[in-house]
Amino acid sequence: MACLAGGRNKGMAAKAYEMLNQQLAGTGLAVRVPATHYDVPLKEVRAMVERMGGHAVIKVPYANAGAWGVGKGRAPTKK
Repeated sequence: MACLAGGRNKGMAAKAYEMLNQQLAGTGLAVRVPATHYDVPLKEVRAMVERMGGHAVIKVPYANAGAWGVGKGRAPTKK
């Protein structure tokens, strides 16, 4: 299964799937989606990546997908 929304629409799709899942609660149906974190301040990104095991895909809001602002983040290992 793939996300039908692309680029800037992925955030909108994630919110729409979340609302649909709320409506479907108790029916046995749900749309399975990866964890999406919204409106994370830049100063909190490193801590969030560390909480997720040190790996994350970071999308800069409103940047074109696949061009600028999309990349894999890895928290530095502690020595």
